[in-house]
Amino acid sequence: MTFQGLVLTGFLRLVSVLPLRLIVATGTALGSLLYRIPNRNSRLARRNIEMCFPELEPDRRELLARDSMRSMVQTFLEFSWFWYRKPERLFGLIRNIHGLELFEQACAAGRGVLLAAPHLGCWELMGQYLPSQIETVIMYKRPDDPGVEQVIVRGRQRTGVKLIPADGKGVRQMFQAIRNGQLVGILPDQQAKAGQGQFAPFFGIEALTMVLLSKLAQKTDCTVLFAWTERLPGGAGYDFHFSAAPELVSDPDLRISVTALNQGVEQCVRQCPAQYQWGYKRFGIRPEGEPPLY
Repeated sequence: MTFQGLVLTGFLRLVSVLPLRLIVATGTALGSLLYRIPNRNSRLARRNIEMCFPELEPDRRELLARDSMRSMVQTFLEFSWFWYRKPERLFGLIRNIHGLELFEQACAAGRGVLLAAPHLGCWELMGQYLPSQIETVIMYKRPDDPGVEQVIVRGRQRTGVKLIPADGKGVRQMFQAIRNGQLVGILPDQQAKAGQGQFAPFFGIEALTMVLLSKLAQKTDCTVLFAWTERLPGGAGYDFHFSAAPELVSDPDLRISVTALNQGVEQCVRQCPAQYQWGYKRFGIRPEGEPPLY
């Protein structure tokens, strides 16, 4: 394993022995500090929130940016629990599953499930839980460091998830998994590469969006759901949220289907914007002729 992988492993193992309430409290403190110190993440969070919530008073947007920084650090520290604590201990932290009937019906239908899980709340816990209900495949972006990748793959696959890299071979495997009645999980809110996505509105702003989820939905008879995991106050546990995707997410017109996809993501984020990862250049690539937003 590389030096970076060893350092990450050591850090996460060390943090994993701490009580969850202490981890969450530490994340709150460090996130508050990150919010006050000039840095790229807090600057991007402020800018994104300013663009996406123009109706909010400046003071309210600042509070939202602060809470977003807190959530970002908490999410990173929680990896230690989700990747190293016993699964039964993790599943005991799930307090409520909203939309459970939708999820169970989708799994029972046998046509495959396409799960869109934005960077909202604690998506890692959801990934640990899903294989206990249905065979699960999750797409991931390979990090540059192979040692870090080893840590991530080992942590995420320990409860039965199959990780598939976001490349041509991985896409073919996802199509096959859906046809086999399995669940395929995708983080749908990352900016697509230039020339590989479709522009569609997100919070009223044109955003270059992935088309993979739309194409999977168009070419298969699967059920498309959105899902996210809410962190409850004070380390008290987590709630799962499942919801049906907008009907047009499988429309053959990519502009229409990707617009529906972004609407679904936005509906999730608006339920708990403080736990969304705002410190990212979601609108970094602009349509031809438009000025930069950052």
